[in-house]
Amino acid sequence: MPKYPAYFTLPIMGSVAFLIIGVFQALALRHPVVDGYLLEGQAAEQVRRLMRRYLFFVRSALMAWLLHLEFRLTQLAYGHTDNLGLDSYLTAGLLLVYTVAGAWLLLRMARRWLAWQRAEEASSLG
Repeated sequence: MPKYPAYFTLPIMGSVAFLIIGVFQALALRHPVVDGYLLEGQAAEQVRRLMRRYLFFVRSALMAWLLHLEFRLTQLAYGHTDNLGLDSYLTAGLLLVYTVAGAWLLLRMARRWLAWQRAEEASSLG
């Protein structure tokens, strides 16, 4: 059975994933909202900076994993190996763990900036 579709599937999946991440990034950076509240001023800039760094990490890790997977599929197609190998699954698991942990940390920091913004608003009103 020809293995040619595998050569096109991963690059297409990677391109679609990068496009989706890019759209979400553009929407999230335009109007940073935390727990239903719109961030403004310095709080919004800090959250945007953190989000850019986080999404850069996610994109880089995703690209590294897709390149590794493409390499493994090429080895599999040419018969140099019988399976993808444990490192492919370990890398995918670590990517998932780091992405979830990073999102949790980003949300935690965004909530701190939201609290700071609310305290600034309360002190300016009172």
